[in-house]
Amino acid sequence: MSAPRPSRVLRLPQVLAMLLAFFLAAGVGGVLLAGMAVPLATAAGTAANSATGLFDDLPADLNPSRPSEVSTLTYADGSVMASFWHQNRINMPLDQISEHVRNGIVAIEDRRFFEHNGVDLEGMARAMVNNLQGGDTEGASTLTQQYVKNVFIEKAAQLELTDPVAAADLYATATAQSYGRKLQEARYAIQLEKQYSKLQILEGYLNLAQFGPSVYGVEAAA
Repeated sequence: MSAPRPSRVLRLPQVLAMLLAFFLAAGVGGVLLAGMAVPLATAAGTAANSATGLFDDLPADLNPSRPSEVSTLTYADGSVMASFWHQNRINMPLDQISEHVRNGIVAIEDRRFFEHNGVDLEGMARAMVNNLQGGDTEGASTLTQQYVKNVFIEKAAQLELTDPVAAADLYATATAQSYGRKLQEARYAIQLEKQYSKLQILEGYLNLAQFGPSVYGVEAAA
């Protein structure tokens, strides 16, 4: 197995270049992109050429799989003998999850979830500027971006059973505190929203996210 690539330390021009490359590659932003392109390109200079390589290494598809869940052994009469799991989770279809829970999660995590295309451009730009200026740290991740992150964390958890080293590398990449990781999540989020409906993404998030120590998905947390 090849050694994992070292984390990249990004400077302001590189971050700006990556934002420009991201907007161009993702095809989002419309008028916003037209207004940002010239000042971003001027500030970033030739760093944009190398920044686009961040996206070239990504797999074409995220391919979310059904999350692992609780398995139950029963006696012949149907009574429970024992339950066991790698992650304490019970997958539930969205129509069986309380509407109050669904609305509450959206209100807390991403109140504009049903309005954006996977990325909140305004929030993302505001958070980057604030963080670069040394203000309070902001994430600006949409619910879709959080779902992307959780998909990779789940893939790492499943991989741990067969390849602990690769699993550790994948988990470190999925949780790295870096602008590069945020931009990768953003691109996957936009792609995901082209493939799945908002309700499908919400269902995936509610079943996948961790809601407490060793508790995954809203049904196990209930």
